[in-house]
Amino acid sequence: MTKIYGIDWSRNNENELITCSQDRLVKFWDVSQPRTCQGYITTGSPVWRARFTPFGNGVLTMPQRKDTNLCLYSCDNLSAPVYSFHGHTDVPREFVWRTKGGDGGGEREFQLVTWSKDMHLRLWPVEGELLAAVGHTPSIPLASSPDELTSLHDLPIFPEATPTSSPRLPATILSAMATP
Repeated sequence: MTKIYGIDWSRNNENELITCSQDRLVKFWDVSQPRTCQGYITTGSPVWRARFTPFGNGVLTMPQRKDTNLCLYSCDNLSAPVYSFHGHTDVPREFVWRTKGGDGGGEREFQLVTWSKDMHLRLWPVEGELLAAVGHTPSIPLASSPDELTSLHDLPIFPEATPTSSPRLPATILSAMATP
C-alpha cells in the first residue's frame, strides 16, 4: 500500500475525484465505483499535489522531490502533459490558482501561483493555447463557484514582481526569508 498525499474533487463531475501519491501516480476515481480506478497519470517522481484546473478539464501535478516542474495534463489524454511549468530551481511546495474578471466564468483570466523551496513565488499567466489544451472554451461558463478561486482583485500587488518579456514566463518574487 502506498502513501496518498492529496485528494481533489472534479469541478466538472460530482462523482469524480483524483488522488496523488508516493507511487508516482495520479489516479482517477468515480465514487459510484469506489474500488475501480478509472484512469491514471504516471509521473517521474512522487506526486505531492494534484488538482483539477478551475477551467476546462485538466489536472496540474506538483512533484514531491527530484523534479522542479509542475505539469498540466488534459483529462482527455493522460499519457503526456500538455505543458510543463519550468522555472523553479528547487522543488515546488505549493500552488494556487488566481482569477480575474467575468463573474459568469467564461471570460475570466487565470494565473498559476507557485511557491518553491528556492524561495521564489512565481506568477504564471495561463492564456489561450494552454486553456484550449485542456478543453476550456471562454464563452462557456465555468462549473466552479466564485469562492473556490482567489480573485486577482482581492490580493495585494507586489511591487517586487518583475514581469518578463514573454507572456509565458512568470513574474518572480524572491523571498527575503532565510531557508529553514
